[in-house]
Amino acid sequence: MKSHSNCVICNSPDYNIIFRENEAQHQQIVKCQSCNLIYAHPKKKDASIQKSKIRQFVSPLSEDEERVQKLYNKMSDYRKIHKHISNIKPNKGKLLDIGSSIGHFVNMFDKQGWEVEGLEPNYRYVAFAKEKYGLDLTPATLESFNFENDSFDVVTMLHVIEHLVDPDLCLSRIYKILKPDGVLVIETPTYDTLLFKILGKRERNLSCNSHIYFFTLNTLIRLLSKNNFRIIKKNRVGRTLSAEKLLLVLRQIHRRTSVDGFLKTFSRFFHLHKIKVYVNVGNILRAYCEKM
Repeated sequence: MKSHSNCVICNSPDYNIIFRENEAQHQQIVKCQSCNLIYAHPKKKDASIQKSKIRQFVSPLSEDEERVQKLYNKMSDYRKIHKHISNIKPNKGKLLDIGSSIGHFVNMFDKQGWEVEGLEPNYRYVAFAKEKYGLDLTPATLESFNFENDSFDVVTMLHVIEHLVDPDLCLSRIYKILKPDGVLVIETPTYDTLLFKILGKRERNLSCNSHIYFFTLNTLIRLLSKNNFRIIKKNRVGRTLSAEKLLLVLRQIHRRTSVDGFLKTFSRFFHLHKIKVYVNVGNILRAYCEKM
């Protein structure tokens, strides 16, 4: 029987410690001795995600200007996904988005006549998507919700797989609910990059306490192959940030929290939160996959 303490790719219990507790993030980070998968050990579900699944939102997300703007900034980055999927599936169809956030991505397809479903465990995001776009997202995770087999033409999972306790189980369920000619789109940070070699434990996505898995292209391919998927197209993509957010990211890399107040004051004075900057350092992988 597979244990959550074992590697999800090869089931090996053996690992080497890369970073100890509180060195890169709260949890210890290890590398599988057999297949080189990097993951947090032990694997603990992010407490904020657990809480959002069982408690209704208290304050409307519309009051959280900074968070909403951050999510809106991603829309321009995701338009290329929409364009590519539209080229693959010109007759449209049924799409499931796992981890829909505030619904901005799902809304692109909904406006173009796709039949859309979205899973989002955060009730505040679900409420915002309803208010802003009229979308009825489901406040659940794939693990807690059942769909019929061969239901979807496209499944998208953008910056979700790195948060899952058991991505192997999630991919096996996606395989079942995708139609035979269906497409899976995954986007996730990767750690076979020059940036990771230079920054090590200071790499921002590595030090994010909600990330459990830290894939390389090779380990992601192996996990996909284990679940009978193969990558048909891949890109190293970037992210659109406000100039203010970029400054704070650079601060986080240097771990100088003492300057946060100054940076925010400086940014607001010069309206840096309104300036968008596209940054691509090659540490985010976008993969389009098909069933084998």
